[in-house]
Amino acid sequence: MIGDAYEVVPTFEDESFGCIQDPPTFRLAGDLYASVFYRELYHILKRGGRLFHSIV
Repeated sequence: MIGDAYEVVPTFEDESFGCIQDPPTFRLAGDLYASVFYRELYHILKRGGRLFHSIV
């Protein structure tokens, strides 16, 4: 899938993924570190799924 994650993520059904890796560095993806975006990730993450968040 090609697109802006900020726009694409809300189109997925709830609990679509068992694992999600966070966006690249803040410098490259500032909007993707907003709490609104993380709430969207929570909705598409399966119960018991994992969100990997890198701190670089």
